[in-house]
Amino acid sequence: MKFIDSYTDKDKGLSVAFVSHRGKLYKGQALLHEEDTWSNFTGCRIAEIKAKLKAIRREKQDKKRELRECQKFVNSLKGYKEFTFDNPLAKKVIRQLKLREKEYAEVAFIEEQLKENYRIQSKILDKRQKQGKLLSENLDSSEE
Repeated sequence: MKFIDSYTDKDKGLSVAFVSHRGKLYKGQALLHEEDTWSNFTGCRIAEIKAKLKAIRREKQDKKRELRECQKFVNSLKGYKEFTFDNPLAKKVIRQLKLREKEYAEVAFIEEQLKENYRIQSKILDKRQKQGKLLSENLDSSEE
């Protein structure tokens, strides 16, 4: 996965990031909430995470499709009377099935990590917003 570019529009409250993965371009957007304060860095970081999530979800779908095809093939082989797991060809097919299961699990794990990273970024942003409000309230009360 490769970061390509990002831009922000403070007037619209929009941050956009582009990520390239497996020859395709993915776009992530983050909009500024009414109660939030503007931050180029945070907006682009969240937009980048969203673009990465789109890319990983696509890869996960592809891996799931490959896994299902391999499972169907193994199941169809089991229907033959001559099929045994001791056969060298059967061992290769089973090895491919296990490999596809492992690849799917790895992509699913990466997706969960990105989701968690997104939640963490949102919490950090919320915490920063609350601290900013408390600081401004303290400054307002000290001026009186």
